[in-house]
Amino acid sequence: MVIARVMTKRCSSASTLVWIGGGDEDQAIAALLHDLVEHAYYEGIEEDIRGRFGDRVLNVVLGCSDVEPGVDRNSDDWEERAASYLQHLETADTDTLIVAWADKTSNARSLVNDLEAGRDVFALFDPNPERTINFYRDLADLYQRRMGDTREVRYLESLIYKLRDFYKVSKFWPIYQRTSLHFGDFHLSQTAEGTVGKFPFTAPVFVLTAANPMSVALPDEENAQRNSLLVTQLTRDGLQIMECVGRVDDWQEPGFLLHGDVTQEQARHYGRCHGQKAIFRIDEKSISVIDCVSGFRTDAGWVIEKA
Repeated sequence: MVIARVMTKRCSSASTLVWIGGGDEDQAIAALLHDLVEHAYYEGIEEDIRGRFGDRVLNVVLGCSDVEPGVDRNSDDWEERAASYLQHLETADTDTLIVAWADKTSNARSLVNDLEAGRDVFALFDPNPERTINFYRDLADLYQRRMGDTREVRYLESLIYKLRDFYKVSKFWPIYQRTSLHFGDFHLSQTAEGTVGKFPFTAPVFVLTAANPMSVALPDEENAQRNSLLVTQLTRDGLQIMECVGRVDDWQEPGFLLHGDVTQEQARHYGRCHGQKAIFRIDEKSISVIDCVSGFRTDAGWVIEKA
């Protein structure tokens, strides 16, 4: 029986419900079964749920579904289903509202966890990832109206802020991933496969700059002043540095390679202090682009050649 199999599996929506310190047994069961009608429908499922768990659980399960029982979910009608779902929650009963919160909060938390682990989940939402974030924003606004300024609503809002920050960064990420680095006698380019060449350092190194904060292009003189302040800070902190230039297409940006006794957290801290979205980390196996705020990262191979 499908229901029995679902009940034996861990459900993040149910665990989210438990996290809030509320939710009774019927709500927890409904959280376990909340997407059964959408993803595992069979004729007679409503009678089975009612017979095993009662009308209250069935009503919540149906209330958390964005399609009628037995209707196929079509990606082409996503916006229509999302609007209808939001409209439904405006007047939904408290049971449905709580379980729906647990469901969507669990989903948002999974997205953030994947992004923090370096997975490009925004690619799943092409061609318009922003509409998914806006849907969650609309959900948070709805819960603010219906539930007030509770810790549950604040938690959902914190996840949405993170999603928005990741999305802003993701639009610049392809530029970082195409950037080649030039330091000393070496030229490093990024590649999708493996590494080629000899890594010229005995420990991981980091590349950052103070130029063009938050990807806003500044005049060369102002960038030089900003980098001068960065050098002063790095020298004061006793770090070993060498000049490094990042290049992509017809654009280039001066910066510095940090080597010796320096940690990733230190490098990210310097990047944040100087308004940078990301830094580079390079070791003998890969080159990583790392977001200065969230820690989101992607890894690639490299080719190092003598200039």
